[in-house]
Amino acid sequence: MLLAVKLLSIVTGAIFTITITRELAAQEYGMWGVIANLLVFGIVINSIVGYWVTREKARGEDSGRTAVLFSGAFSAVGVCLYLAAAFLVGARSDADTGVLFLSAMLVPALFLNETFTAINLGKRPHVISYGFLAFELLQISAVLVLVYHLQAGIGGAIISTLVAYAGSAAVLGAYARGDVRARLQKRYVTKWLRLFWLPSYRGLPMVLASTDVIVFSVVTGSVVGVAYFTAARAVGFLVNNTSWFSKGLYPKLLETGRQEFFSANLIRFFYFAFPITACSIAFAKPALFALNPMYGGAQLVAVVFSVQSFLAALNLVLFEALQGVESVDLDKKAGFRDYVRSRLTWFPTYQLLRHGVYISVLAAVLYALASDSTELELVLYWVMIGLAVEVPFAAYVVRRVREDFVFGIDWASFAKYLLAAAAAFGAAYVVMEEYLAYEQGIFEFLPPVIGYLALAVGAYLGVTWVVDQKTRRLFGLVLCEVGGRIRGKK
Repeated sequence: MLLAVKLLSIVTGAIFTITITRELAAQEYGMWGVIANLLVFGIVINSIVGYWVTREKARGEDSGRTAVLFSGAFSAVGVCLYLAAAFLVGARSDADTGVLFLSAMLVPALFLNETFTAINLGKRPHVISYGFLAFELLQISAVLVLVYHLQAGIGGAIISTLVAYAGSAAVLGAYARGDVRARLQKRYVTKWLRLFWLPSYRGLPMVLASTDVIVFSVVTGSVVGVAYFTAARAVGFLVNNTSWFSKGLYPKLLETGRQEFFSANLIRFFYFAFPITACSIAFAKPALFALNPMYGGAQLVAVVFSVQSFLAALNLVLFEALQGVESVDLDKKAGFRDYVRSRLTWFPTYQLLRHGVYISVLAAVLYALASDSTELELVLYWVMIGLAVEVPFAAYVVRRVREDFVFGIDWASFAKYLLAAAAAFGAAYVVMEEYLAYEQGIFEFLPPVIGYLALAVGAYLGVTWVVDQKTRRLFGLVLCEVGGRIRGKK
């Protein structure tokens, strides 16, 4: 369910992105990318609640109501952190500080949405997909009215996102209503505050990673390059959706500790990750042209970002597995040293080191080359540095996980998925280079692109269905599940 809705969100997200990239000027779209990164500073402290409530709900504890009330009050601190970061960027670049401040209204909505997501993840991970679906549909509806029809600009995009987060929180809250009826329990607040350092420490890498946009904006003094980066990321980041296929792995391992779920889940991750990565690479040029012809020159940026996103998504899946088998928090006598030595702190340490190297190298390169390079060249250096840092660290993560899990991967299926994806989307790329006409009108350009995409996806699914028994079994289980639910409703 999670993966299906996230794949659907590729379509809905494309509609949203095309709307704002075609209706917003390059500077406004650059500010939109800056806002997305600044929001990380506002919501990072919400992990103090969300991290623990997922583990508690998966183990049958009743901390839902306490989590909602505490995180709601805590969002005021998040707003202050966001405003401080926004002031810094606005003062040192050509971004509109008023627009950055307006986006502070998103922080409380994000807090509430993330808390309900954490509650549902612990007991019913599939429900998260309903929240995603509500978010996507509401965001599209609002942006078409406010940005496309009323020409409200970046302010309309911000309000559209606020409406979407509020709607998603309402849906997730409705499913979690049975988990928020218990009374407020001080012992959970005491625990979260006592152990605040662990989720905060885990959130530091995300904050550090988000500073790349700030570094670029401050060093160059412009947000136009961020617009190219954001457009390329919209294409290259598609593969990150495949990590949602593994969201059910974390609570399942918390509940049972059975490692066989890991191998089965990992091979399915590759089944979906390979074609989506190949799609992002093969369709990078037409996708950027569809967003806005002015971003067409960022094709190589999107390709590099696609490879980096694949490695990042794999790392996330492996980390979810590692923390799912960690049980240090079940020991009521566990102290600071026990937590530091546990798997719960290992990955954040790895991420801090990785992002620290990334930001340091990025700042040095931008400072040295900013005066002699175009903005597009600087963006290409930006993503190449990210990939160069990702590769050795990804190799280390795989080696570390092999110490805790038995990699019972079907390498024959692995090879089938990789070759099928390369053949299907490689053929689509060759044909598009020969026959695809880059028409300026979006409604003239998109239909043939969608046709090529449908043929490539169909070829991949068809080939894997024929040559791989695991694929046939997966499709059969999905059809049985859907059929059973339909018959149940009847």
